[in-house]
Amino acid sequence: MKTAPIMKLNASESFVRCPLIAAAGLLLGFTSLFGYASPFPVVFLGALTGFDCVYALAGTLTAFLIRGGFTGFAENLHLIVVMVAIAAFRFFIGRQKGRWADTSTAILAGSGVFFTTLILSGGAEIILRAPAYGLMTGLGSFAVAKSRAYLMSGRVLSALRPSGYAALGFTYALFIAALANFEVSMLNLGVFTSSLCAVTFSYKFRYAGGAVCGTAGAFGIIMANPAYTAPALAVCIAGMSAALFSRLGKYTHMAGYVLTTGVFAAFTGIDNYTFAEINSIIAGGIIFLFVPVALITRRFRRETVPKGGAEVSEIFAQRLRLTGEAMGDVKKAIEKTAEILDRAGSKEISWVYNTACGEVCRRCRHNMICWGGEYDETVRVMGDIASLLKKGKQIKPEHLYGPLAYRCGKRQQLADALNAQYREYTAINTANRKIAQMRIILLSQISATQTMMLKMSGEFGSSSDFDRALAFTVENVLFEHGISEPKAAVTITNSRMAVEAYGRGRLNCNAEKLCDLLSVVLRREFDLPEIIHNRESGEFLLTMFERAAFSIEYGVYQVSRGKEKNCGDYFDSFIDKKGFAYIILSDGMGSGGRARIDSAFACGMLIKLLRAGVDINAAIEIINNSLLVKSADESFATLDVCRIDLYSGNVELFKAGSAPTYISCNRRVVKAGGKGLPVGINHRPVYERQCFTIGNSDLIIMASDGAELSERWLEHELGKNEWGKEDMNSFAETIATAAKYSSDKEREDDISVIAVKLVR
Repeated sequence: MKTAPIMKLNASESFVRCPLIAAAGLLLGFTSLFGYASPFPVVFLGALTGFDCVYALAGTLTAFLIRGGFTGFAENLHLIVVMVAIAAFRFFIGRQKGRWADTSTAILAGSGVFFTTLILSGGAEIILRAPAYGLMTGLGSFAVAKSRAYLMSGRVLSALRPSGYAALGFTYALFIAALANFEVSMLNLGVFTSSLCAVTFSYKFRYAGGAVCGTAGAFGIIMANPAYTAPALAVCIAGMSAALFSRLGKYTHMAGYVLTTGVFAAFTGIDNYTFAEINSIIAGGIIFLFVPVALITRRFRRETVPKGGAEVSEIFAQRLRLTGEAMGDVKKAIEKTAEILDRAGSKEISWVYNTACGEVCRRCRHNMICWGGEYDETVRVMGDIASLLKKGKQIKPEHLYGPLAYRCGKRQQLADALNAQYREYTAINTANRKIAQMRIILLSQISATQTMMLKMSGEFGSSSDFDRALAFTVENVLFEHGISEPKAAVTITNSRMAVEAYGRGRLNCNAEKLCDLLSVVLRREFDLPEIIHNRESGEFLLTMFERAAFSIEYGVYQVSRGKEKNCGDYFDSFIDKKGFAYIILSDGMGSGGRARIDSAFACGMLIKLLRAGVDINAAIEIINNSLLVKSADESFATLDVCRIDLYSGNVELFKAGSAPTYISCNRRVVKAGGKGLPVGINHRPVYERQCFTIGNSDLIIMASDGAELSERWLEHELGKNEWGKEDMNSFAETIATAAKYSSDKEREDDISVIAVKLVR
């Protein structure tokens, strides 16, 4: 089980950090909201983890004792209860990241403050104060935690979502509200800080900066004390108005800010209560003059572009994604164009006699009578003729009847024209159907290609870490052991290391020695590598991955139908760089050599696509399209794919027309059937996906259609001997032989049995 890494602080870092956190908790313990102890300490605790919570809690409790002695301690008992609960919760979850931890903390903090305030305090105003405190505490805890995560991530500000901006704004408002509790001489620290930030952001970001910063600061000031509403509005309005003077320079910008504040104060009136706050606003504007312009206008450190630029994998992932989206656009364009052209090019049966009669009857003197006064009778005759044409009959003059036949002097010409137009009608519709079928295959292929590109783009652009130094080390090892021009990639995904290498030549050592060498230089334990040598081209391929929690052992046994030399079933297996083991069984149409071709084609092609990193769903669709156009004869095969995650034991079955699979867990056998169709039958592959989890020594038994197995018999076999524990090949042979003897002789077919065991 993977645990979160423990972040250790060195002595100098902890010596500075811990007192600062305790001091912050101490200051927040002195704050109040609406005349009562504020929940700001609870919000602060909700954003901390580990021992930081203990330091903050100690600072806050000290503040309660200093503020009112044990009497003040008792008055704030409801907040103390919540803080202890939050500190314990955040301490034990450690440094776990994720929205669930912050959301859980926010819910715990908000509900805790609400209920404890409602229960442990007295007074009629609690009915209004408790919900307000609870809502503000919950939202504040979540916002501060999210803002802290952003500030520590180093991401650019433009990469934030609207929820991120809202979190930063709410955190800033809470910060101003906390500072508004402290006054030095004639200055209110909250109003002063809000004023300084508003005039600074207004100068840097113009109207947007002044509006956002001023509004958030005004909200914080009002939260601290509703009596400060006038100064709060002054900060907001002055921050936006000062942007009018920004282009004229820093001094003019400050003068406009102070002038707006003075005009606002003159209109609203200044009394002894608001005088200090107006002074704080003006002081913030004056201090702005002493802030260097370079400091205001420069870009923050996290907004700078890294020196190395974008990774090659990221660029390649972006190109794959754009290409995949372009393929999707091509598919949509083909569908829309085809819809329009189909409507324009499709012919109804009425087109046959309308065109034929148009050619023959155009200059006939009875045209107006036949197609005017007796229109209904003429159409009825032509409808009967159309029915004869659909039955494959040739139209003759005697097939015309009624007044039309009596009056018409060109019966033979009309019959010949009807036959000719029907042949053209049949040819057009046949061509349209073939085009429609090919279009379906083309669109399916485009869809599969799009899925493949988007899936590969996601993998290249994922959080995988490509270690170039380790890749160079692998290349050196391969070069020293006979591989020329080696190219290696070492990836680390979710702490799992995988190695993939290419080159030319042949290794001068065995797989075991190579595995030991690479395990030493990479400092990881690896399973035996999978090595492929192409004798014709001389190419070399190596795939190996970090040793997983499980491995597989499997045995195979095949029985041909009757006296056939070749079995129509085909199987293969491999393990990819992500730690997934694939076991694939395919059954071709019929038996013998002809079925062997289809099953080998489907299984072999699927293996190549999966090895290349193609998504399994896209790979099945590509194989389905390939079988549709492989030959003029019917060509289809079943697919039975078993994918096992060797790190977790999770299993996925993909069944396209295949026989049931049997899973043995603790010697109880469960049957997993499928409702799909063999690939190559339908224009779209129809297959079923099933998921489950197995453990150590559990078995999976895959079989072709020729083997009819019984769950009870399998349980009996597993119970009476040790086939499933020792020799998987003998176990598979036992099952296949028993299936052959018990099969219906009239329905005899090739039999293949694959027994797979998960081993820790």
